[in-house]
Amino acid sequence: MNKKLNNYSIKMIFGDLEKKELKPSSHLYRRFPGMLIGDACKAFSMEYCKEAKERPGLVLLSVILSAHRNYTKQVEPHIDRIRKLNFKTFHDLKMKTINLSYFSQFCGMDDYEKYRIIVNLLNVIEELKNTMGITGDYEVMEQWAKKADYRDLENDSIGSIKGIGIATFQHLRMNFGADTVKPDQRVKEVLNKEFHFISKNDIDYIHAVEEISKVVEESALYVDQVFVNYGSGYYVSENEKEDTQKKFLKAEALTYSDISYESINKRKLKKSYIVDISTLEDITVDGISEPEDENNLIHNKNDNVSLIKDDSNNISQMIEYLTNSTKEMNLKFIKRADGAIIAELKNPITRVKNVFTYWKTSISISVRVIGLIDPRKTYYSVQQMEHDELLNKIKAKYNEIAG
Repeated sequence: MNKKLNNYSIKMIFGDLEKKELKPSSHLYRRFPGMLIGDACKAFSMEYCKEAKERPGLVLLSVILSAHRNYTKQVEPHIDRIRKLNFKTFHDLKMKTINLSYFSQFCGMDDYEKYRIIVNLLNVIEELKNTMGITGDYEVMEQWAKKADYRDLENDSIGSIKGIGIATFQHLRMNFGADTVKPDQRVKEVLNKEFHFISKNDIDYIHAVEEISKVVEESALYVDQVFVNYGSGYYVSENEKEDTQKKFLKAEALTYSDISYESINKRKLKKSYIVDISTLEDITVDGISEPEDENNLIHNKNDNVSLIKDDSNNISQMIEYLTNSTKEMNLKFIKRADGAIIAELKNPITRVKNVFTYWKTSISISVRVIGLIDPRKTYYSVQQMEHDELLNKIKAKYNEIAG
């Protein structure tokens, strides 16, 4: 800690942070809108491990996905969605890691690195259960968290997993029962700007928070949360604040709508609107398709995971193929609330008629042509579409209902 700051100064600075209001970009804003940072963090830190005890699989997924990402913008909306599902245990999580495609659609992120970490982490946890003689998911992680030493990551079964840095290591420990702190960006920023503490070593930042926690007589976990929520709320530009507010409102609409994630593909959604086909690049999929073609997989023996063949240009090429190949058809494209794109007849004689529907992820496109491809089929390249004679199936359906 900065030697120029005495205990009184530290208490005053920390007290000022506690008295600030949560901002829309603060991590706890959605849980405690309008509350002071201190009050929100006090309430949250008292139940910090509650969800991990009830849904260890969800918490494990959340921790890994949040590493090196903006949690409020990029992770929280997906975790809120998954929270509505019957998804609790490490076994539930393992069932979502059958392959990268299935995992990506489930968690809403196409990230091989995080997929690999989760697969390897689940394997290590299984080994810990066998070694410790513990069967419970939370219990085995709690035992590990309270004994783990952040100063010796290389010799720790979890800390030695490639891709798990000290911040993720500490974040896991916090969620599974350890009173500690994670040296992430926000914690460091607050220590730099408010306490004038600067170091090139993450362990020094952990020690600094531990020292502050002793001075203010609070848990290290609570101090961590105050720093994280102050930093994420007050160290953002005006443009970032505006963007976060928009994201928050959009996430609220999705989270609290009456659309059931599990039944979203079982009924027709009423809310839809016409979009320009050029805007479809950012569409993501909420529905989940089961893993299909094993020929699309490459097995990576070193990491013990499956990796989908991926070309970043494939998605745009497939969309272009679908739209350009159907230009001669009298179609309009409509974006549905669940992310699906419906190709419908323009000015149908009797009622709106669906020729085909497709769902886009960052690595694949799933297409449904009722009666011809039903349920939908997933493609990873234009070549696969051509091999499956997809265009002929679309034309056949179009001629059937347009004629």
